[in-house]
Amino acid sequence: MADFNMDDVFQQHHDLLEQVEKGENLQALVTRAQTVIEQVRRLGRTVKSHQSRQQLASIASFWAKYVFDNTASYPETLLYPLDPSAPPLRPAALNFEAEAGAQAAPSVTSIPMTNGTGILLVSITQPTSGAVVNAGTPFTVGGMYSGLRSAHRLFVISDVGFVLTPGFAPPQDQGMWMSEPISLQKPESIVLGVGLAVSEAAIQTMTAAFEAGTPVEGTPDGALIFSRLCAVTIHQ
Repeated sequence: MADFNMDDVFQQHHDLLEQVEKGENLQALVTRAQTVIEQVRRLGRTVKSHQSRQQLASIASFWAKYVFDNTASYPETLLYPLDPSAPPLRPAALNFEAEAGAQAAPSVTSIPMTNGTGILLVSITQPTSGAVVNAGTPFTVGGMYSGLRSAHRLFVISDVGFVLTPGFAPPQDQGMWMSEPISLQKPESIVLGVGLAVSEAAIQTMTAAFEAGTPVEGTPDGALIFSRLCAVTIHQ
């Protein structure tokens, strides 16, 4: 998937407006609005134009009010500071859509869904991308998810394939997730993602990699890899 850009934000904004007008599931709409806000915020890393940044801020404020009206909680809307040298990131959340038995992408094994089709959404919103963490100091990773089932497992992974957490089992099909604390000792810049295991074999593979401290080779059968969602610097 190509890196996220202004056109993608405008498209998501208009798509979500149409979904709200149709009166779809409120909880799902709030989750999507929170995701749009995070997508908008992280574009602040690369968008230089003052006019474009104002447009992004307006979209974030619009959906923040929607979230507040439906949850009584106002989300953070400030754009991330401009940093063109930072590693490029994928969208804050990625969708997987495929019919049962279909090929989702050239590098992803097809994922049979029990209801015939599936839409999985996962994001990392904590820590914020660009955060600095002291080496040896535990930190947690979290975000939003939608379309998961209790049998699925969500693992935090690094850009070189190391599994950093045990699997998170979602208590419901959508909501917020939070990892167990992670402690990294080596000063470095890493890009975090999510490995989503939707089969028992994939869960066993990801769990074994976590316990052994070895990287996962490619994309295990029955898994989806949501890569490059959050950049973090480990500082000595």
